[in-house]
Amino acid sequence: MRRSAGVLAGVVFLVAGCGASATPASPTPGGVASSAPSAASSSAARNATPSPTAAPQPTPSVTVAPATAPPPTPVGSSVDAAPCAPDGVDLDVAGEPSNGTVVLIIDVTNTSGAPCVLAGAPASLGLRAGGGSLPTTYEARQDPWPGDTPDAVAPPVVLRPNAKARARAIWRNWCDGLPADVSTVWVGFGTDARDAAPDPFISPPPCDNASARSTVQGFPYQEDTSGG
Repeated sequence: MRRSAGVLAGVVFLVAGCGASATPASPTPGGVASSAPSAASSSAARNATPSPTAAPQPTPSVTVAPATAPPPTPVGSSVDAAPCAPDGVDLDVAGEPSNGTVVLIIDVTNTSGAPCVLAGAPASLGLRAGGGSLPTTYEARQDPWPGDTPDAVAPPVVLRPNAKARARAIWRNWCDGLPADVSTVWVGFGTDARDAAPDPFISPPPCDNASARSTVQGFPYQEDTSGG
């Protein structure tokens, strides 16, 4: 009986020794024990593929073209000279009957010492007879004479010194019965005007419509190359 008790005591001593050799768990803050990470989780962390980072896109560069000076204006263009002024021209006006109308022929000669420009038709046309102005309605056309291309625009004319240009106008339908042999024609240059005395006087056109006003249609100047 004593031998059995000694054997039992030895077994208890061995069991206690084994329990004392076990590695204690590392304490964590707050007194809670944490277990060591497993080999599998460590291997997964090492083999994890990092997320790709987008490469920065280059900022497009903007090239500003250098300013280019406009080409020189050709000699004889409309921007080379000032408009012709009444005191810098000679003016001659005549009239010719034509198919029930009267065509007014307006010749302008540059008497200044510099080129000048005539753009479009005369700015205004006024007719005087018997000491008074005749009641007419004036229209300045943009298309060149003889008026068969209404959508066209006549270019300006640059008059060099002593050069001449010609404009034409059509006078229609005189029904007022007043003395109407035109002795003076006023031709507009911008906001000013210059008068001319036709020789001989200009007889009026016949009456076509007594209920309509008499009209004058002016056409743009054209360079006169006749030399006359």
